[in-house]
Amino acid sequence: MMISFVTSLSAAWIEREPIQLVQPNGDRVRAFISGDEFHNWIHDAEGFTIVKDNITGQYCWAIIENDELISTFFKGKI
Repeated sequence: MMISFVTSLSAAWIEREPIQLVQPNGDRVRAFISGDEFHNWIHDAEGFTIVKDNITGQYCWAIIENDELISTFFKGKI
């Protein structure tokens, strides 16, 4: 019985849950989060992924390089 209980558990998937990010200068940015507790990401209304830049601390659009998300350093209208 315990095995059937464990196998029926699943992650809670969310899609486009609104969040608010705060840039280092205090500007607030509306964004969304999608995914579950194991795989999730922040994105804008058009679906472009957003990451926090490790150098500047700014939230910026991301690109994939060598199978890794990296900052473009471009925050545009996010």
